[in-house]
Amino acid sequence: MKKKLFNIVKLIVIYIIIIISLFETAYRFDWIDFYSSEIKALNNLQEDNKSSKQKLLIFGDSFSADQNSYIKYLRDSLPQYSIINSAVPGTSMFHHKRFLKRRINTFKPSTVIFQLYVGNDLIDYNHPVNWSENSFSRNVYWSISDYLISLQYLNYKLGQITTTDITTHDAKVDHEFSIETYNAREKLYYKADSNVLVNSINGTHKAMKDLTFDLNNVIKQLSKETQVYILIIPHVAQTSNKKRNQIESLGATLDENTHSLSYGFLNQVKKELIRGTIISPLDLFQKNSNFYYPNDPHLNPDGQKALANYILKTIHLN
Repeated sequence: MKKKLFNIVKLIVIYIIIIISLFETAYRFDWIDFYSSEIKALNNLQEDNKSSKQKLLIFGDSFSADQNSYIKYLRDSLPQYSIINSAVPGTSMFHHKRFLKRRINTFKPSTVIFQLYVGNDLIDYNHPVNWSENSFSRNVYWSISDYLISLQYLNYKLGQITTTDITTHDAKVDHEFSIETYNAREKLYYKADSNVLVNSINGTHKAMKDLTFDLNNVIKQLSKETQVYILIIPHVAQTSNKKRNQIESLGATLDENTHSLSYGFLNQVKKELIRGTIISPLDLFQKNSNFYYPNDPHLNPDGQKALANYILKTIHLN
């Protein structure tokens, strides 16, 4: 009886390993379009595919993946272009490289914008595991998902379908900064590693070379005629002393380079980039640090509109 039970358990474990391995392989090599619902929600694909207009394809994270992001204003200002929003919340170049070829083959863009974010793009490559500060389950997830990357996708999808409790606090509705109500994920990163943000800003994070390597690899997949722009969204802590002090009160360690317009992350991308034009709106946001939400590191509607205007002044489309 025990032997029979052991064989059943063994068989179940083997099946689980096979299923996990197949799913991981499918995600890594983009066997299916895992983000099809996102691109459908943000675009009129039927019109975009049939349009004879030149196509501008944008990759990004939650700064871009919104119906009312800067992309909305670009569409209003560039009617001669069909603008395809291929951004996905919670992703970075680490994820985009897996489905970029599919998007390129589908839309054949004449211009591509890659939106990067100083705040957490590097964390996707190497999460700040800290067994003494964060929960056991959080550390297990971060440790495993750095290697079994399809778990990041499953976690993202689970977050989408989980019903939000009516008592859940929305940091974007606040009008005043508060340590208690500030974005929970942001505080989680600083609790795990107080230097995670300063290392990202200074370009000293150990994943910096991985990011620039992946960026160059995806650019190589574009035709030489395709215009390439790299939009780098700065962290709110870079915009003013007030914002820096607020982020430090959350547990982050920052330094004298935090407000430099020529900061390490930006310089490393410039140094390693094989082709393309960098768009760095930090000077814009330092003139008005209120373009960010008080208790969330994202741009508010005024910030999104200002960013769109900045991009329009910077890019030179054919």
